[in-house]
Amino acid sequence: KALHAAGITTFVALAAATEEQIRAAIQAAGMRFAPSVPTWPSQAAFAAKGDLDGLKAYQQTLTAGRKS
Repeated sequence: KALHAAGITTFVALAAATEEQIRAAIQAAGMRFAPSVPTWPSQAAFAAKGDLDGLKAYQQTLTAGRKS
């Protein structure tokens, strides 16, 4: 809901969003920061391309959604 309220409504839009834009959307919604935010655009880029195998492989390199 926070991302939608900020106009980030597709994987393409999320892939193009900056970390600052995502953090601002979360903060504007009164939500707490998610430590995995820096990887959201990269994950969304895989999803936007329909590359679910690439997304899964990328996610397997992450720890709790974050780069190690």
